[in-house]
Amino acid sequence: MPKTFEKSDLREAVSLDRPWVTIVWDDPVNLMSYVSYVFRSYFGVAAEEAERLMLRVHNSGKAVVATGNRESMERHVEAMHDFGLWATLSPRGLLMLFTRDPAGTVSASFESVELGLLRLAASQLIELLLAAETHALGTSADPALRRLLPDAYPDDAEASAEFRRFTSGDLLDRKLGNARVVLATLGEEPLDEIADEPLEPLLDDRFEVAPTPIALDAVGVQSWLRTLTDLRLTLAERLQMSPDGEQHLDADEAPLLSSIYEWLGMVQESLVYAIDR
Repeated sequence: MPKTFEKSDLREAVSLDRPWVTIVWDDPVNLMSYVSYVFRSYFGVAAEEAERLMLRVHNSGKAVVATGNRESMERHVEAMHDFGLWATLSPRGLLMLFTRDPAGTVSASFESVELGLLRLAASQLIELLLAAETHALGTSADPALRRLLPDAYPDDAEASAEFRRFTSGDLLDRKLGNARVVLATLGEEPLDEIADEPLEPLLDDRFEVAPTPIALDAVGVQSWLRTLTDLRLTLAERLQMSPDGEQHLDADEAPLLSSIYEWLGMVQESLVYAIDR
């Protein structure tokens, strides 16, 4: 039976030892012409590039203006503050933030490596669920499957088996359907292209490649919420997480799995906040 989040797959999909980024945020005070001037004078970019970055700040609420090591990003942030701009720094890959527009569409932007990780995770979840034998789920050797489809009567194996006989097929179909919706919204890029994402800082600590936008309707939102939960439940079992939240996995991949578990939680929290505020 395939296991979700195999170490080798994740090492190829994402590196959590990423550079930092400088982010400039929109504010109601600074003129667009002034922001463009700051980008030209401080970063030394051409007028067209400064204008493009300024418009991204204005239209999207923020823009990544530099990437590199933490120390250099701190210098950039200090300089932006000196100019009076609102700037922050963050580890690259932690920029995702879901928002909801007046029409109810929920959207966010992801870096290509993050899209690759989500594609890989959703694909492996689908493999895990497809490999499940409905009639034998109660005795599955995989703790992740037992957590995704738990016993309804923990102290009565016969009653649990009867309950599962009438419900597990539909539940599996719904979980598979949700994961497939998530995969569809992420696009169809082949998984073997994930490892091609550059993991080193961009040349000259300059401008980040634009992230990819993802838009979700009401059905998509619910599929994302449920699939993110299933992924985190699976990871919690892989990390041998106890009820008190302690992780007991003693293996080389534990820090990586833990970081991805936390990142998926951040994605889900942002999504919940966008639809519930």
